[in-house]
Amino acid sequence: SLGLHQFARHLRETFSLDEKLEVLEALWRIVYSDGVLDKYEDYLMRKLTSLLRLSHRQMIDTKLKVIDEVESST
Repeated sequence: SLGLHQFARHLRETFSLDEKLEVLEALWRIVYSDGVLDKYEDYLMRKLTSLLRLSHRQMIDTKLKVIDEVESST
């Protein structure tokens, strides 16, 4: 499938909140692997956050956690 909806629905229905947050955190690590947040990556992360029915605050918290990790490792 090319759409995000099918995969997000499966995660939303089968994963606990902690597991969804772990997925989001892992995706932020991928996004920041090159040290740059592209506008398309930002859009995708916002879309996935919405599809997983996570809050904007949860998205920002995981994003900041990953940014802190990336900055402290350099």
